[in-house]
Parts: sequence; structure tokens; C-alpha cells
Amino acid sequence: MQGLAQTLLEQNKYHDAGKHHRELLGSYRNVLGNKNPKTLKAMSGLAFCLYREGEYSEAASYFDEALASMSDELGPKHVDTVDTLGKMADLYSDWGKPEEAKKYRDLIPVQLKNVDTENN
Repeated sequence: MQGLAQTLLEQNKYHDAGKHHRELLGSYRNVLGNKNPKTLKAMSGLAFCLYREGEYSEAASYFDEALASMSDELGPKHVDTVDTLGKMADLYSDWGKPEEAKKYRDLIPVQLKNVDTENN
């Protein structure tokens, strides 16, 4: 199902992709737990779909949860953590909250210098 969600994202079918990410997130939470990397990736995927649909508040909530857990579980330098930082910066920029966008953008260059590619 994750492949289908990714294919729908690539086709810019954010609503349909979001439904699949929501299903994945529920399944992964039940089977793998809230802190598993697959769960966190599904959470970030759902957040991205919501963001692209203009559901900024709900997207920010999922991104915040995913980022906090990714930082704890994967580390702040992990590629998925850094990717989520970038998406959050884009979300807040598009949402018209430049101060929030800058907060996340300012973290990216520091993180990119030492991205952990061994553990992604």
C-alpha cells in the first residue's frame, strides 16, 4: 500500500494519497508502534498530503509529531528528519508564516552538513 500512496503522490493526487497514508499510519501505529521509522514516514507522508491540499493546521500538527519523534528515534541529522524540516519550512512559508518558516529553514543548513546517510 505504501507504493500506491507514493505513486499517487507522484501523480499529484494528494487527496487519494492522503487516504492511503492515513490507512498506513493507522496500521503501522497498531502493529509497529508510534516510534517506528515506517510509522514516522507514513505520518510525514500524510502531513505532506494535507499540506499540499491546503490543510495547513492539520499538516503542521502531523509534521510536528513526526519531527519530534524522528529527532528522538532517528536523530536530528537523519535524512528523514532533515527532509521533514524542509517540508515544514515550505508549509509555513506557503501558510504565510515567514517567522515559523525561517525557524525551520535556519535548522536545515546545519543539519545538511552532517546528514546521517548510513542509517537512513
